[in-house]
This record gives sequence, C-alpha cells and structure tokens, in this order.
Amino acid sequence: MTFPSGYQGVKKIFTAEILDLIATICLIVGAIMALVLVASAGAESVSGAAVGGMGTIVFMGAAIVLIIIAYIFKLIGIKRAGRDEERFNTAFIFAIFALILTVVGSVIQSITGTATIWDDLIKTIATLFELFVTLYIVNGIQALAQKLNHDELVAKGQTYYILFIILYILRLIASVLPVFFGVSATAVMLSGIMVLVAAVLSLVVYIVYLSLLSKAKKMLKEN
Repeated sequence: MTFPSGYQGVKKIFTAEILDLIATICLIVGAIMALVLVASAGAESVSGAAVGGMGTIVFMGAAIVLIIIAYIFKLIGIKRAGRDEERFNTAFIFAIFALILTVVGSVIQSITGTATIWDDLIKTIATLFELFVTLYIVNGIQALAQKLNHDELVAKGQTYYILFIILYILRLIASVLPVFFGVSATAVMLSGIMVLVAAVLSLVVYIVYLSLLSKAKKMLKEN
C-alpha cells in the first residue's frame, strides 16, 4: 500500500458521508412523524399522537447523533489523509473554520433569540467553507490518483467539478431571476424550474462524490 494514511483517511471520509446520508433519511422520517403528530392532534387521536411524538424524538435524536459522529469521522479522516497529500490539510483548515463559524452562529442566535443579518452572513461563510472542504477533498483524491497513474479517477474528479459548477450556476440564476423579472408569473415559473433542476443535479453531484470516494478507497487499498 503506497499511501496507507491516504487510504485510512478516505475510508473514514466515505464512512462519514454514509452516516450523513443515514442522518438525512432519519430527518426525513422524523419530519414525516412530526406531520403525523400534527395530523393526530387535529383529529384528537391519542395513539396517533403517541406514535408521531415518539417517532419524531427517536429519529430526530438519531439524526443529531449521526451528524455529530459523521463530522468527527470526517475531521479525523481529512487529517489522516493529510499525511500523504497536502491538499487534505487545506481541507482540514476549512473544516475547522466552518465548524467554528457554525458554533459561533448558533451561540449568537441563541443569545439574540432570533436570526439577524450577522447570523445569515456567518452561515453563508460557513457553507462556503464547507464547499471548499469538499472541493479540496476531491482535489486531494485526484492528486493521489495522479501519483498512482489512475487516470480514470482523475477524470471522475473533473466530472465532479463540471457538475458542481453547473449546479451553482443554476442556483445563482434561480436567485437572481426575481431581480430582473420581478415577482411576475414568468419569473416564478422559471425560478421554480431552475430550483427543481438544481435539486435533481444536486443529487447527481452527491452520487458522483460518493462514487469518487468509494473508488478512491478501493484504489488506495489495492495500490
């Protein structure tokens, strides 16, 4: 194994993404349970309310725990991979800053009791840093793939970049359409179409990212 630290690191990052995916599913199920709770409250159904309430607590709680564990795994994985490729160290720095900003934003909101312009700014910067984390992880994988002459994985990384850029161009267009067309029916329709396409493309980008991590893990294990 040429890059043992790289392998262990990418393996943990992949595990973190799987845990994040499971957490997302738990959040969705929890949200459905919450709807059941609301519906049951309206219908005055004690059993329905009990199921909905318990389900919401269990799945939302599980999601929170999984998200925390996933982020810890991700940080450890990025740091470990950084021993074999410097780009992962850059990703680690962005991840730490994103975590700090997220905590600071949560503290400010809990103190003020409401969202302010500073909360939005901090959250936006934290989200931007998280994007850089992902981009540097992909770039780090490409660098390791180049050293191992694995051109297919390098090309897959480029595919990810192209899809990533298209996705955020679509999101940008959707956000600025109201500026040029106002709140007309045309603007709303076009913006809705852009958001829908972006949502589908976002899923595609995530699948490509998971596939990239999986193939990188296999490549590093076999080389």
